[in-house]
Amino acid sequence: MHTCIITCFVVSLPTMGAVLDKQRLRIFGALIGCSMAMGLIVWVMPHLTSVAELLIVVGIMIFIGAWVKAGDQRISYMGLQMIIAFALSDLVQFAPATDLTIPRDRIIGILIGLTITFVVHTVFWPCSAMTGAMKKLKALDALLGQDVTQWNHDQRTLQAARVQEAASGAMSSLRSAMLEPSYMRPTQHRLRQYKVFLRRAVMNAGCLFGATAEHQEKKVIRLDQILKEDAPASAQGEGQS
Repeated sequence: MHTCIITCFVVSLPTMGAVLDKQRLRIFGALIGCSMAMGLIVWVMPHLTSVAELLIVVGIMIFIGAWVKAGDQRISYMGLQMIIAFALSDLVQFAPATDLTIPRDRIIGILIGLTITFVVHTVFWPCSAMTGAMKKLKALDALLGQDVTQWNHDQRTLQAARVQEAASGAMSSLRSAMLEPSYMRPTQHRLRQYKVFLRRAVMNAGCLFGATAEHQEKKVIRLDQILKEDAPASAQGEGQS
């Protein structure tokens, strides 16, 4: 029950995509951490004869979780869960751990908490990540539409950084939206259009606002242009099918 309540608080985030992402990382990290803990109890713990040997084994397990935690930001929470699940299963008392029900109960509690939060965020409080993603895409589109021909080098460089920052935030929201149920997210074709817009915006940020902007014509990639370019291709593909 304690693990279930904590899970409900931890994975309750503003959007459905963020909730599903946090749920996935939490259950995968807990499964890996509890599996390592159970393997240590069954196969390694009976052969340990000193505290030094226990510290070495525990250090190896924690190092694996810390390595994942220090990696990509999108999976770092899984590494934290691996360490927590392992520590709460094998380091709960000042004696060798022999109880396999502790990791089992933790997995059951997490699954119950994940089920509760999934039902709440899909039935009672559905909120798609695409709402925030569209706001960020429109903000990026507005940045690209600004006339910077009279700006100095420092102002254009700062604008390029703003474009890249806005594109990064929009891409993060789109990744969360792709995890949502099909009825809450746009079609795959529309998601590809948004990704094309973000890639072109990032690639053109330097030439639009950097030092080379003084020596070439300013070509702005706008969101509505991307959608119009892909619309005929989409209609043609649907007609052939």
